[in-house]
Order: sequence, then C-alpha cells, then structure tokens
Amino acid sequence: MNSTLNAHLKVIPIAAALALSLANFPTPVKASDLDSASLADTGNSTLANISARVAVGTADSVGIGGFIIRGDSGAGAGATKRVIIRGLGSSLQFNGTPIPGRLMDPTLELRDVNGTLINSNDNWMDASNANDIRLTGLAPSDSREAAILVTLAANANYTAIIAGKNNTTGIGLIEVYDLDPPSSNTGATGPTGPTGPTGATGLAGTNGTNGATGATGSTGATGTAGTNGATGPTGSQGVQGNTGATGTQGIQGIAGATGATGATGPTGATGTAGTNGATGATGSQGTTGSQGVAGATGATGATGPTGSVAASPLGMVLIPAGAFTMGDSLDGESDATPTVSVTVSAFYMDVNLVSLSQWQSAYYWATSNGYSFNNAGAGKLVNNPVQAVDWYDVVKWCNARSEQAGKTPVYYTDAGLTAVYKTGEVPVFVNWAAIGYRLPTEAEWEKAARGGLSGQRFPWGNTITENLANYDGNTGLSYDLGPNGYNAIGSIGGTSPATSPVGSFAANGYGLYDMAGNVFEWCYDWYGTPYAGGSDPHGPASGSNRVIRGGNWRFSANYARCADRWFVDPIYANSIGDIGFRAVLAPGP
Repeated sequence: MNSTLNAHLKVIPIAAALALSLANFPTPVKASDLDSASLADTGNSTLANISARVAVGTADSVGIGGFIIRGDSGAGAGATKRVIIRGLGSSLQFNGTPIPGRLMDPTLELRDVNGTLINSNDNWMDASNANDIRLTGLAPSDSREAAILVTLAANANYTAIIAGKNNTTGIGLIEVYDLDPPSSNTGATGPTGPTGPTGATGLAGTNGTNGATGATGSTGATGTAGTNGATGPTGSQGVQGNTGATGTQGIQGIAGATGATGATGPTGATGTAGTNGATGATGSQGTTGSQGVAGATGATGATGPTGSVAASPLGMVLIPAGAFTMGDSLDGESDATPTVSVTVSAFYMDVNLVSLSQWQSAYYWATSNGYSFNNAGAGKLVNNPVQAVDWYDVVKWCNARSEQAGKTPVYYTDAGLTAVYKTGEVPVFVNWAAIGYRLPTEAEWEKAARGGLSGQRFPWGNTITENLANYDGNTGLSYDLGPNGYNAIGSIGGTSPATSPVGSFAANGYGLYDMAGNVFEWCYDWYGTPYAGGSDPHGPASGSNRVIRGGNWRFSANYARCADRWFVDPIYANSIGDIGFRAVLAPGP
C-alpha cells in the first residue's frame, strides 16, 4: 500500500504506483495509463510520487490510501522543502472517458511520523492559501478535489492520506510535487577495477584501472513568474457634507426713556376779586431713545466630513442610473424599432461572463443545500464561459450564489415570496427589492452593453473585426471588417465549442468584457414586441420564449449588435456552446 520516496523527492518509476483493476478497462491499469488530463502540467516542478487505489474508504482493509514522503537526508538541520500534494478523484479519465467508480469528493490529510495531523483539505478552493496553490499551476481542475501546499522540514517522514468525504468510496489518486527540486545531483562513483594477476617471478603484476566517475545530474529549469492581477475599479465619489447651521440673531436695543411733565403754575392771592393766576406752561417733551445696535452675524458652520468611497462587489462594476435610447434604426431590424427612451436604476453587473469554475463553485454548494438542476453545466476550459445551461438552471444558480454569500434570494415559487426557488422548472415570482444576484432585464443588459455610448452598433463603435470579439466573420456585411470565418481564438483548448476564455478582448466604457460575441447571454424578460419603454421595465408578464442577447462564436456580426434581439425556449441547453450568462446585483448592504 505504501511507497517510500528517495532522499531528494525525485521521480520514482510510475510502475511503482498501485495498479487499478476496473471493469471495461485494460487489466491491470496503472496510474501511468490515465489520460494527461487527469495529471497536472508539472512545468518546472518534479512529480515526486503518485498513488492510485481501486477503492478508498473506511471499509478497506487498511482504511485509507496513501504513501510516505521522506525528507532530504542530505540537508542540514533546519532545512525545509516546499511540497504540493493533490488528492484527485472526480477528474480521472481513461481514453477521454471519466473512470467509473472514481472518488467524487476526496479528502486529503498530511500527518507526521507520529500520526499528528499537520494539514487537511477537502476542497482546494476553500484553502486559506488557495491563491498560492493556483499560482503553482498545479491546482486541481475540479473544486471538489483536494490540495495541500506546505513547507516541510527535511530529515523527517510524513504520510499523505486520501479518503472519501462522508465515508464514500471510489478510485482515488494522490500526487506529490516537489516545488524545490535540487539544482543537480552528483552521479555515483564508478566501481574499482579488479587487481591484476600476479606476474612471473621477479615481475610485479599491474594494478587494475579505477572505474569511471558518474556523470553530474542536469540543472532543473527555472519556473516562470506568475502574472500580476488586474487593478480593481475606482470607487465612486462620496456624498458632499451638510451645510453648517445659521448663527443666532443679535439682541434688540433698549428703548429711550419718556420726558418728564412740566410743573403746575401758582394759585392767585385771595382778596378783592383778584385775578386768576396764569396757567403754567406745558413742560417740554422728553427726547426719543436711540435705536439698539443690531446683533452680529452668526459664524459659518463647519464643512461636513468627506463621504467614503463605495467599493464595487468583487468581480462586478457599477452601471450608473439614467436614461438611454433602446434599439436602433441603423440596419432595418424590425424588432429593434421603434426606438424608445428607457430609464434604469443603478445596478452592479459581473465584469465577465460566468466561467465554468465560477459556476461550479456555487453549483456544488447548491447541490449540497437542497438545490437541483436539469443540467450540470459545461465549458471547454475552466476559464471559458459556462454553457449547456437553461434559463431555469441559471435562475436557481443565482439564488444559490445569493444564499452562499449571505444575501437575500430574488426568485420564489409563490406570490407571497416565501418559498425560495430551488428545484424543478416552474413559474417564478421575483422580489425586485431583494439585494441578491439575478439575471439582468433586457433593458439593463442593453444599457450596460452600450458602455455609455449612444446610437452605435457595437459596445465600442459602428464597425467590428475579429480583434474585438469572438464571432463568425462575414465581410459581406458593410460594417464587418473580418476576416471571414470563425475567430482563431476559439481554437484554444480545441475547436468545438469554439468559445474563448472570458475577458480575452478589450472592455467597453463601463469595464465589461464580452458584451459582443463568445456566447449569447440569458436575460430575465419574456420576449415581446415592441420594446417596453419607461422606467425599469421588466418585459411582458408572460410568454413562451426568453430573451437572449449579445451574439456568439458561431453567429455573424449582426447578432452581436447592441440592439439585436434573439429568443429561445427557456429549457434550451444545447451542448454546442450557444448560451451563457452573467448576473447583476442591486446596490445595497
């Protein structure tokens, strides 16, 4: 069951790996018979060991599958070595066909010589150093598979252990990669030649010649540097501070005092008919008091604090609120006319189409939390857009993504919005006020695709070339500058479906990629004519087909126009790679 590595973690012969014995496959099947897609592109790392087993699980006689990693016996005290250990199952293939009975959800443990747990993992994308694992180029292709990236001390024994999550069993594969292989190894000294025979009397026999010195091992190639991550978008400007309060009014001045009354004249003397005394003069009026001084003007209030910069959710960009002209009359497309003015509220949109790896991250969470899907989704490579999913699949996936992120789901199966939509293909009710992930409306999609431009055919202007989008070139269209035929970028990873990795072309004015070509994109709306105008339209209340937008790799340029409209049955999920999607999110906490 166990294999011990040599002192420097060099490659051991693959034949030393445990054999697989499977129905309908050659017997025995060695780990070396697995397709290259089952093994990593090792680059400049050394595949140190590989171990495969028919059945892994608690019912096995040894309980688990694994092998021993021995440290570097030539290193001094304190020497260390970086190692990545992969536990594979669901991605194992033989002759292009997934191996039956493979371990679908492996777990991986690393223990020291005493059996003490050093590290464990059952989903490499959940590891705290998942980004470092990704940068090694050795990350498993399926997020359910396990990987441990660790620095180990030399001169010690370790055991890597694979088992099935929740006691499941199946065919598992352990790979150990040495990320710090020694620069060279000195070959062994050749053997000493035999002693020559004793010569005749008087002559000494000659000594045998020394064996040749072994050749020096070659220096390993230097690994390539990882690329820098893209710069995140700038946050929006904060709100202006409030105006300071008006100062208090000054107090009123004091009124002047009233003047005193004049004295009464004296009475005439008594006697003979004395004449009456004259009336005393009226006293003069007092002076009027001066007006009070006006109060001083109050001081200006302090400036309010600067608003904080609002950050967009990871992988999304803000599409600003406002009006735009929906549709166009450039090419006589009947369902793109008449043009109408539409106003939409602000919303966030995924910068890229949802890739296969992003789909799988929420999909595997969903299927473990009460969700079911008619289609598991597919993609040519993990960074190509997911496709072969119908409208109902992507709506349920948006709900799962919301719940996984701690947000409120948008789609329900009842008018009271209490039963979250998780299974089946049934009528859907929408909580438009919820702060959760959802499909864009047709109006939101066209505003976002135009990237702030008005009256143009495409997100960047009025003409198109295969340097700008992945579509089927046809220079018979006046605005298609070609070349003719499928875009060569679609040949990466195979020719069908000829999708391209997300973000392969320049972004539009809002920072969105692939708004023209690659794959059509599901929208929320039922298809209907003419366009619905007004504010935040949601399309017809019912219908038989859902709207798709943006064109794809096998359609000509007229389908990639911002105003072009197309529609399909919501249960359509053709594996040819026609339709994918991206999600939107309302602003909020």
